[in-house]
This record gives sequence, C-alpha cells and structure tokens, in this order.
Amino acid sequence: MQALKDAEIGFYLIMIDLDQFHTINDWSGHLLGDKVLAEVGDRLSRIEEAGDIRAVARLGGDQFGCLTIRDPDRVAARILTAISEPMARLPDMPRVTASIGIAPLGHHLGSLDSPLRDADHALVAAKRAGGNTARQFDKPVLFNCDHVKIEGLVAEEGLEPPTRGL
Repeated sequence: MQALKDAEIGFYLIMIDLDQFHTINDWSGHLLGDKVLAEVGDRLSRIEEAGDIRAVARLGGDQFGCLTIRDPDRVAARILTAISEPMARLPDMPRVTASIGIAPLGHHLGSLDSPLRDADHALVAAKRAGGNTARQFDKPVLFNCDHVKIEGLVAEEGLEPPTRGL
C-alpha cells in the first residue's frame, strides 16, 4: 500500500487473481494451496528483479498486486506466462492460471480507492472472459460490468429493461 501511495502518474496497478484457486484448497488442502501461493509470489518476485515490476504484494487470499511503469499489457502477458508454467516443486499440481486487471495510477487526491476499484473492475472483466487473460480498465469495461449485472437482474425479476443510461 505504501508503494501505491508513493507512486506517481505513469504507473499502472496490476491486480492478479488465481483462477479456480478455491478448487486447489478444496481438493488438495490448504497446505498445497499455501505452497502454490508461495510459488506464485516467487515468480512475481523474479519478474520484479528483472525490472518489469516495481513492487509486488499479496493483497489477500489468492490475490496479488504489482506496480509497473512499463507497457502493462506486455508485463501482464509475462505474468500470465510465468504463473502458468509447470510448478517443478509441485509435480502433481495441475496448471495454474490467473486473471489480471490493470488500471492506470493517476492523482486520486491521496485516495487509493479509485485505482484499486478500477483494477478490480478490469479483473472482473478478465474473469468473465474465461480467465487466463488480462483486461485494462477503461470506462467501457466498467460500463459492461454494470450492464451485465443490470441485464441479469432484469431477466431474473422479469422487469422491463431500462431504455436510458445503457
């Protein structure tokens, strides 16, 4: 969080969430899940050491965050590749994949809520696209996430769809 507070315009926040991680914990146990998290952390640290990422942190659960000033799409592709490589230390582990949300880090009046929320919206879009992919935040991504929720509620409740604002 301190790295986010210290970051300047030009940085991108990359939020990473492991796909189907609950399955690993449910079927193989939390001990193996912890080993997977440690391995993913090691892989992200190696990318940090190579200079593509400025800071890496585990945000909680199976979610990680990174800061980069480089091309965020290229960095995200590198992260996806690194995470999905076979885990030599865990030979029986099925392939692990991740979804990534990317948001530009601008001046948000000292609040981290906006970039974290924006990256999370992009992450949701990546999950909805089937996972093992990255999405950058932009207004249409946010709109599409809300639009899908509204369509689902309309269909579920048998309501007339709104005609304005969509």
